[in-house]
Amino acid sequence: MPISDPVSVNDAITDVLQRAGFTSQGTATLTAQPRARTYLRQAMRELVGEATWDDLKADVRIPLTEGQDRYEYPEETYVGGILEVSVEDDRGRFWPIDGGIRRHDRMPTPQDTTHRVATGRPNRWRVVDKEIEVLPAPTAQYVNLVITFKRKLPSLNDGEDFLPFEPELLIQRATILMKLHYQKPGGSDDERSYRRYLLQRKRAQGEGRVFNVGGRKSHYVTRDKRVPRSGAYGEVGRGVSFTDGWNPW
Repeated sequence: MPISDPVSVNDAITDVLQRAGFTSQGTATLTAQPRARTYLRQAMRELVGEATWDDLKADVRIPLTEGQDRYEYPEETYVGGILEVSVEDDRGRFWPIDGGIRRHDRMPTPQDTTHRVATGRPNRWRVVDKEIEVLPAPTAQYVNLVITFKRKLPSLNDGEDFLPFEPELLIQRATILMKLHYQKPGGSDDERSYRRYLLQRKRAQGEGRVFNVGGRKSHYVTRDKRVPRSGAYGEVGRGVSFTDGWNPW
């Protein structure tokens, strides 16, 4: 879980400059401000791959349509950032879906020569043209896709926006980059402290936020309720169905 309140980009820049030794509002500090923003971006790009950060994770529920095999996924999804996909039926039961659709998955059986879209319980998925494709296409009893995804990184151009995840970690890393660039003292000690803190935060990740969707991208609504990551008979993604009583909503 997050351990601090949200931090705006402007406040983060001020913090980085102070930690790096720019304590006044002189010319040097004003000149260094754009570089502090640049190093915050660099820290964000470096750290996004270190862990599946809790603040970047979200879940979305996408209504299924009988016989339809492609669906739009959230625009705010990070490239390659779909982490887990499950299907929910009309009794509230959930099954994880494996990623990747292979050539033989599409081949008709000897009895099926019509080449129509196969229907049933979706068991495989892939991303095609910014849509998620499922195979087979759902029958009427399967009502929702439940997708866990990683959100896109912000540009940090707006000073009133908040840092997207782990603000203290991002500020520490940006400060180290500033000190190295301006040859400020203390960089080595800061690096050791940062590495210890990075390991601590990677071990302390919690659950993400939940998004509900009503069929269109404009209908995403944030909620504070956390989503369990495992069912009574096994973890998500292990090829087992959840029990009837397991329902994150």
